[in-house]
Amino acid sequence: MLRNLSLCLLLVPVAALAVAGCPKSSTSGGGGSGGADTSSSSSSTGTSSSSGTGGTGTGGADGGDLLDAGLDTGDLLDAGNLLDAGDLLDAGLDAGDLLDAGLDAGHLLDGGLDAGLDAGLDASLDAGDGGAAVSLGSAAAFTVLGGSTVTNTGTSTTIVGDLGVSPGTAITGLPAGVPTGGTEHLGDPVAAQAEADLTTAYNTLAGMPCDTILTGKDLAGMTLTPGVYCYVGVAGQLSGALTLDAQNNPDALFVIQIASTLTTTNSATVTLINGGQACNVYWQVGTSATIGESNMFAGNIVAFASITLMANTNLAGRALARTAAVTLDANNVAVGSCTH
Repeated sequence: MLRNLSLCLLLVPVAALAVAGCPKSSTSGGGGSGGADTSSSSSSTGTSSSSGTGGTGTGGADGGDLLDAGLDTGDLLDAGNLLDAGDLLDAGLDAGDLLDAGLDAGHLLDGGLDAGLDAGLDASLDAGDGGAAVSLGSAAAFTVLGGSTVTNTGTSTTIVGDLGVSPGTAITGLPAGVPTGGTEHLGDPVAAQAEADLTTAYNTLAGMPCDTILTGKDLAGMTLTPGVYCYVGVAGQLSGALTLDAQNNPDALFVIQIASTLTTTNSATVTLINGGQACNVYWQVGTSATIGESNMFAGNIVAFASITLMANTNLAGRALARTAAVTLDANNVAVGSCTH
């Protein structure tokens, strides 16, 4: 559109110039002849030269008009070039539109980054608040699961839930009717899958960022709020009463990471208050766990090697050993109900 308008503006004055130029050229020629005739008829008076010069001078003035017209045409041509510059301006605006589109795309990218950062931050905050669940997979169905064997030396042991072993196949010494409310799996595919899921859960627990370092400290006398606690490079110990305060959050998560062994003295206790649930407590043990006699213990013991529950100890939770044995002695082991 702009190019067509430019062409029209250019052609109009050129045409006008052509029309105006022809009469002036003819008049100029007539003026010249008139001058000659005047010179010829008035040669005796000596005025012909002045008259002829006057005719010629008028023709020169018309030539100046032509020059002016040429300049005007040049101006229009320059205007046409300005219109071309307008086209470039349009191109610039188009580039601006692309820039706007790029900025819009940048806003979308920013939105994606913000969403990703918000999601990651929310997940971190959830874990810090103890609201992030840890999946045991199919191992969650088992109350007692051993890697090599499961043995019992007491006649009053009770297990509520599934009982299994894998890759080992031996479960010995349990009273008749144990487990109750569950199934026994001796080296079968169900137990093998449970062990595989247990390994995944163990690695997840071990890899959680530590909130509070307890290295060198006895858990006795402590009251812990939801979070991840760790013993770095050393054993964990409990010689008395430990309280876990869920702060009225039924999903409150407690994770205690222990680099090597976990041991408790006789009559030690783990008590949950303010809505805490044993199913949300995890003891990740780097080697073996030994729970002393007559303990009232709570939580899921997830051990790399073995777990030993000594005489008359009650466990509100699970005893899950990855590679070695679970040893029982007149114990009561049950997960109990877990409300989410």
